Amino acid sequence: MNRMADQQRLLQRQSRKRLWLGATILALILLVPVILAWFVFPLLAQEPFTSLAEIQPDAIQSLQVRLLIRGEIDPELSNQPDIGPYYAAAEDIPRLLAPLKDAVEVPEFPTAQGPLLGEYRILTQENRRGTIRLYWVRDPSHPSGAIPRLRFKIGTHKYEGGTAMAVIAAAADAATRGRKYRQRE
Repeated sequence: MNRMADQQRLLQRQSRKRLWLGATILALILLVPVILAWFVFPLLAQEPFTSLAEIQPDAIQSLQVRLLIRGEIDPELSNQPDIGPYYAAAEDIPRLLAPLKDAVEVPEFPTAQGPLLGEYRILTQENRRGTIRLYWVRDPSHPSGAIPRLRFKIGTHKYEGGTAMAVIAAAADAATRGRKYRQRE
């Protein structure tokens, strides 16, 4: 009898060990994606550019342009279609970035960032990817006919300066030479 009881206890211990080992392996399997999501993915998703000065036109492999044209920016644009998405021709990249060069970094926008104007998606020669989110805003202290100013973000860095119309004009001109963006590229 003792022998059977000893065998049963041994089987129960082995069963508990297997159960404990299985639970530990399952916890590790479930923990790995959590660790990746918590620590690694934010590092990979970070904006590779920390300033506008880092974005050099000759170092850009491709620049995807997408602008949302709204009548609120300028009544003359109310019947115009959105611009893009398209990949800019290499010779147009400096012209597309030129309206951004006069902007200065600000710690915070003094008012709301403004409606979305569009975005530039950049791929550099070193395969660094980044997005410049473009916004437009009118100064509330100016009359309603005031020229909309440009605001944009590169990662968490905020910039203000130039006009939204300069970006729209450069993008519309470059669209004729750009290559259409297709979803499966």
